[in-house]
Parts: sequence; structure tokens; C-alpha cells
Amino acid sequence: MRSFPVVLICCVAGSLIAVNWILAHQAPPPGQPAPITSINTDNLEEMLRSGQTFFLQIELENCPACNMLKEEEAESPCWNSLPDKYVLYVESANKEAARTKIKQLIPSFEYYPSLYRINTGDLKEFKLDTLENFDERLRLWASSLELLRTS
Repeated sequence: MRSFPVVLICCVAGSLIAVNWILAHQAPPPGQPAPITSINTDNLEEMLRSGQTFFLQIELENCPACNMLKEEEAESPCWNSLPDKYVLYVESANKEAARTKIKQLIPSFEYYPSLYRINTGDLKEFKLDTLENFDERLRLWASSLELLRTS
């Protein structure tokens, strides 16, 4: 009878994990932006190792360009429709250590902000050298990767 509590705990834990996964991967209601999840470099390393597919935005604390990008994203129907978005927010005090770790994980990383689509280890960078026509350029980029939801 000692195994009953262990089995019960495993069932409850498994159910919670399943519910959280389902909620995290549900499409948002029409007109609602898809959620963005904050991660750290350790999370990113595990996500890359496990072969997940996701969007990654890398931001730096008090970064004017990062703030301008977030303003563009808030107005972008394309950005709001993209699934599986994660942000790696780097505090200014940890800027150099974080840059070193990020460069180990994503060798092409150069600037804050940066935006990538990672598909089982394959990285595609969205060029952020300009924010002109952001939504249109993002839509074309996402379409080329066959990522836009049809609704």
C-alpha cells in the first residue's frame, strides 16, 4: 500500500504538466497577442539542447533600440500572431557575462535587440537594422519560414 501515494503524486504531477503544456501551446483568441515567456541563458541552453522550435528575442535592460522594437511589436499584427515566443532579458549589470554565454549558444549573436527563429537547432535571424515597415518585413520573413497562422 505504500506505492499508492507515489502513484497518486505521479498522476497529479503528470496531469499538471499536461495542462500547463496545453495552455502554453494554445493559440490565443482572435485579436489577442500570443504570449511571450521570459527565459534566462540556462533555459535557452536547455531549449536548444532539447531541439525545441521557438522565436527568441534578446533584449538588454535600458536599451533604447529594444524599447523601440517593443513599440513596433505592440502594433504588429504579424508579431502578435506568432506562436512560441520567448524573451531573454539581460540586466545591464550582467551584460558582458550574458553576452559571452549567449555567443556560446548562438554564435551569430551581435546586438541588442536580436530576434531569431530557432527550429530544432537551426537558427534564422530577423534583421533589425531598421524598423521601417517592421510588420510587412516580419510577415514576409515568417511566410518564408512557413510560420504564419492562417485565420
